[in-house]
Amino acid sequence: MKEKGIMDHVGETRDIIDGLHNAQSQGVEGRAIMYACSMLRCEDPGAIEWHVDGLIPSNYVTIIAGDGGTGKSTLALELLYCVVTGTPFFGHDVRQSNALYVDFELHKEEQLSRWLQLLKGKGTDAYGDIFEGANVTYVRPLSSLSDSALIEELLTYAEMADAELVIIDSLTIGLGGDANRQDEVINAMRNIEKLPTVVALDHVSKKQGERGSKLKGSTPHGSIFKRNFARSLLMLGRADGGGTILRHEKSNFGRNANTIFYEAVYDEDPRGPIRLEQRKISDEVMAGSIDHLSSDEVTLMAVHDIYAVKQDSVTKDEILRWRAEVGAEIAGRTLDNALGRLLKANQLIKVATGLWKPIDADCTAHNDIALGTVHRANASSTGLPVFDVGTRVKTPDGDGKIADGTLSNEGRYAVRLDSSAQYEVTYYWPYQLIFPDEGSPNRPPMSPS
Repeated sequence: MKEKGIMDHVGETRDIIDGLHNAQSQGVEGRAIMYACSMLRCEDPGAIEWHVDGLIPSNYVTIIAGDGGTGKSTLALELLYCVVTGTPFFGHDVRQSNALYVDFELHKEEQLSRWLQLLKGKGTDAYGDIFEGANVTYVRPLSSLSDSALIEELLTYAEMADAELVIIDSLTIGLGGDANRQDEVINAMRNIEKLPTVVALDHVSKKQGERGSKLKGSTPHGSIFKRNFARSLLMLGRADGGGTILRHEKSNFGRNANTIFYEAVYDEDPRGPIRLEQRKISDEVMAGSIDHLSSDEVTLMAVHDIYAVKQDSVTKDEILRWRAEVGAEIAGRTLDNALGRLLKANQLIKVATGLWKPIDADCTAHNDIALGTVHRANASSTGLPVFDVGTRVKTPDGDGKIADGTLSNEGRYAVRLDSSAQYEVTYYWPYQLIFPDEGSPNRPPMSPS
């Protein structure tokens, strides 16, 4: 028999690998212990889906952490109401779905009482027409999140109730063990990852949770693996004026969302309605909020706030005045550095020297131009117009030429400035460019295919 050569072994190996792709390996009692798929000749999984736009990614774990008394459970019930009814959550669009509320902390009667008070504040009750066809299930576990049997039961309940959102209140108590032990935390976090979209409420570390501590740099109580496993982290804190701050501390799928400021308004009757009302940082109840934020966040907030009123580019002097009015004065040179960092982080657009816009102000137009601009090589098949390399443009940093026939992944133009080195390019949003041939900004010159 002829001895096999190395290429014969390579061929056999390829056959084995092809057989493993898109298959699950079966372990004890038929339970899947591994999944394999090809990273070549594979389909694009598509953009991330959001349960709450920009805040809570679908089918991942989000943690909302705050000290005792900051209103985590009340906020979670507000989130529950918004998702089940399809109501925006503090201005963020939601994916409407049924939900489970998994409560390790309170008695059923206490949680249901608070839920009904929140519904009163919205002018409805548990029998309201707004819940037609909806399903909200309260669960009181008798085991811990480290128990695989509990996770299987929750999966069963979620499937029966067609629930796509699971709220866990709270993560540290639900662990049923030491939150500082990484093996116990990892086991529990891997378990809850099996559930649909998870929002886990949690406490903050003792040091950060001491009265007067600030949100910036705070973290969930215990092992760092809580934070590591979460794909989105929101920190909850109390302002000196009595309002509440919801700060986006971490996002694996994009920029952190803008900080949310709100007030929990209670009735004189202890069992009366509860309303969560959004506030501005300049409102009296939000006094002291600035201390919880970084200087760059305050600057970004100033640009958003001024632009929302003005609906036009924001000047440096306007930002300085805004910051002074909210008690966050800053030197001009320090502000320049902050604006530069926000520009590099794609949080702001530099319209011209000394003129700024928030990045989302023109996001719709960004998408329109990105979709309508293709490389000349593809133009005949797509029928879309293209722009020409070498077209002269004016930028906030001087004159230059379009350096590439395609947009960057972020939808920006590569420009070779006249003042730059031969092969150096700078990227600009379409709104930052003026095309002299067209005589107006915002419209790149297009050529038919």
